[in-house]
Amino acid sequence: CDYVVCGEGEKRLPALLLALEKGSDTVEGVYSKGNIPHELGRPVIQKIKDLDYYSPPYYDAFDFDFYIDFYKENDMALDIMASRGCWAQCDFCFKSIGSGFHSRSAESILDEIEYLHERCLANKFMMRGENFLMNKKVVSDLIKGREKRGLDFRFRCSARIDDINDELLDGLAGIVISIGMGIESLNQESLDSVKKQTNVSGMERTINMIRKRGIDPRGAFIIGLPT
Repeated sequence: CDYVVCGEGEKRLPALLLALEKGSDTVEGVYSKGNIPHELGRPVIQKIKDLDYYSPPYYDAFDFDFYIDFYKENDMALDIMASRGCWAQCDFCFKSIGSGFHSRSAESILDEIEYLHERCLANKFMMRGENFLMNKKVVSDLIKGREKRGLDFRFRCSARIDDINDELLDGLAGIVISIGMGIESLNQESLDSVKKQTNVSGMERTINMIRKRGIDPRGAFIIGLPT
């Protein structure tokens, strides 16, 4: 391993390549064997403020049809990097891009969906990001834009379970296939010990709300927490 690019790579990786062409490898947020910070721990890295600028990916640069055929043949949802991060501070979280949440605009996401639909008739997507449903305006604009553009698609997503409410679910019914959530544990003491900020009874109520809308609730669990 010659270099480690910390945080988001869209900006720093091209900067590193340009620097290497000039005989240098000094780039903020990039570390090498000869450039290791003296203090241990995660460095503070400036996050990308405008994800729309780097989206969507340049699909024509790789064997697009090969990947699309694989996804369609296996009835899989096509990944879209729609948001990044989460507001919470759970002890176990890796936070590879640092703290906080940021999202692409609904228009940017819809542009990518429309391109993929026209290119290969894709109509099922996975909104990548730990907490896509956090920004209620983006979600609302996405649903409204879907109808305005006449796009017939459904999607999967992930969210913190305490960011989900009845009003949000009413708008997602018939459009969202599944919602992935970090349940982690059904032991309240364990949840409190990792600063999860959720409670077992509240999670049960929310899961029932999700099921009533015909949405598939999918839980992630941590087995063997220290407590």
